[in-house]
Amino acid sequence: VMLEPFFEHCRALVQDDFAAASLMRLPVLELLKGNLQDLAVPERAQIGARHLMVFGPTAATASLLLQEELKDQPATVIFGSSFPGDKSVAAIYREIAHIKQAMEVGGCSMLVHAEDVYESLYDMLNQFYTQALGRTLCRL
Repeated sequence: VMLEPFFEHCRALVQDDFAAASLMRLPVLELLKGNLQDLAVPERAQIGARHLMVFGPTAATASLLLQEELKDQPATVIFGSSFPGDKSVAAIYREIAHIKQAMEVGGCSMLVHAEDVYESLYDMLNQFYTQALGRTLCRL
């Protein structure tokens, strides 16, 4: 629901490039629910569903997702920081270690104001995994 205005704005920017505006209608909530349902069923999650990355205009987006869509699933919320002291390399490594731990536990991980680590998650988001010693590994 919070993301609807964002997608409406995006549609308005590119609407002239499409002959029919009906092609632009994205069922945002249905897409989110479908991806989250794949996450909840291990067999479907292994087939190749990509990791879902949702950008919202405020931290309230995370709260809404937790209350409405993730209420029956385990979820970890990881908050980034805007304090200058938290921009150090050591602080970013700690945040990445926290994300790595949440990934190992499984379930849904939500990053809020974690812009400093998004680039580090590129390989994971694109599923560049390797198998070693019976484990699935990813470079972070």
